[in-house]
Amino acid sequence: MLHFAARRFSNTGLPPRAAASRPGTAVLVGAILALALGLRLWGLSWGLPWAFHFDEAVNYVQRAERMVRSGDLDPRYFQNPSLFTYLIAGELALSRRIGPLSGPFSAREVGSANLWARLDSALMGTASVAVLFALGGELYGRGVGLFGALLLAASFLHVRDSHYGTNDVPSIALLLLSLYFQARLIRRPGRSWYVLAGLAGGLATSTKYSMGFFFVSLLVAHWLRKRPSGCRAWDDAGLVALAGLSGLAGYLIGTPYTVLDFARFWPGFLNQYHLGDQAWYGQSPEPIALLYLTTLLHGLGALPLALGLVGLGLAWRARPAQTVFLLAFPVVYLSFLMPKPLFFARFTLPLVPVLCLLAALTAVKIAGKVRAAWRPGIVAALAAALVAQSIANDLAHSRLLLQTDTRVLASQWVQNNLPRGSRVWVEDWAVYDVSGRSYTPRAAELRLQRFEDAVGIEDARYFTARDAQYVVTSSFPEESLPQEWGLQRAHHVLAEQAKLAARFGPGLGGRDVPFSVENMNTPFWSLQQYERPGPTVEVYWLTNNP
Repeated sequence: MLHFAARRFSNTGLPPRAAASRPGTAVLVGAILALALGLRLWGLSWGLPWAFHFDEAVNYVQRAERMVRSGDLDPRYFQNPSLFTYLIAGELALSRRIGPLSGPFSAREVGSANLWARLDSALMGTASVAVLFALGGELYGRGVGLFGALLLAASFLHVRDSHYGTNDVPSIALLLLSLYFQARLIRRPGRSWYVLAGLAGGLATSTKYSMGFFFVSLLVAHWLRKRPSGCRAWDDAGLVALAGLSGLAGYLIGTPYTVLDFARFWPGFLNQYHLGDQAWYGQSPEPIALLYLTTLLHGLGALPLALGLVGLGLAWRARPAQTVFLLAFPVVYLSFLMPKPLFFARFTLPLVPVLCLLAALTAVKIAGKVRAAWRPGIVAALAAALVAQSIANDLAHSRLLLQTDTRVLASQWVQNNLPRGSRVWVEDWAVYDVSGRSYTPRAAELRLQRFEDAVGIEDARYFTARDAQYVVTSSFPEESLPQEWGLQRAHHVLAEQAKLAARFGPGLGGRDVPFSVENMNTPFWSLQQYERPGPTVEVYWLTNNP
């Protein structure tokens, strides 16, 4: 099988459309898609029914649930567009109709809405792999499409974020679909390709606002297209206008309350825009350019990134027009985001498919330089080397997804070990999920009180004076929030003046792990140091307040 696959990878002589139709290529694409889907479905139910991803739970799932309960489709939230929320809401409505037949997706199952959202990401992440194969074949040939699809199928960053019920991965799928239609119109500039490219791009923008830069690459494709004889300037303007109207229609299909509730939309949109004006709590202090680089080195892989940079030069020399088109979106996207101080690893996701294709082009060029008899072995070795780092990270991450979160362990310990009726102060990210819920049976009838800041805490009497007997802390707020909130001081006071009753660390043997804001959902960095996801949770007993 490996020999067969290697021969298919290395045979790059056929035109893209003919090559894609060959049975052997279809088998290989199917195998790559099976790999992509398997990596994205493995551990998809992580944490449930506990919800530990804030954006997933609060910004999408809870809003979709409210829509289904109330029948009101106005999201009243516009920091993100609403297409993805509508998709979840539609699935929830469907699962209510078919009842028990929907199995784990049944509305009666706690956490089923989160599972729907995650399944959407996993399936659209897998679809991205198929579209990238088609896009690569259209621009550079079948071999590049196959290698590019394999790299995206395994890409750790893409696989990890496909486990989240958020808009990031679905928006990339729709963006790639638009880019594919745009690539088709370069050689076959029919009206249908303009309509489809605009529609897909509009839907992508209705999933995530920053995908709106798709129109830049569409303009480049329009400029590069083969012009039929007798084409007039009016025809050019008409085609661009047609694509623009299609894009607007796609956007409004998914976010109609942009117009219907403009009074809420505009402030929400501006708020999202200005979120980038400052770094996030706990964000790494390194320069933004370095954060993009290190994230790609880890999330895509050092070898694919290196070959991608080499591929940039090769692509420019071999097919400069296609390369200008391919780079149009990422260049404008980076020009917009990189000057901003805000950074999350997911910001690099739109760059990953482009780098996959460029790395694939380099791999195909390398394979083409060796003797035909050796080529299958070289291709197999290249493919294995290119995905090795990501596959190792995928497997390590998937292993962690199957482990119980430290917050669940702490919640169970508190209910099972503290005296009945104890008065317990609980810090955020300690024994609740991001929705403020706990799914541990409250057998001990504890009196729990949440606290979010600790301004003014100088010693443990702060807690005892407020009738607390126990305090449960989490390392996440201590390590991410500003010092003026007083949480670092509170943790120090408790460590010095209270008795540690229990401790739950995410590292090997229960140890601490280096903090990163990227590890607050599921780990991204330091995977080999983790035993399970979650923060370090500590339970303190205030011994002078029985």
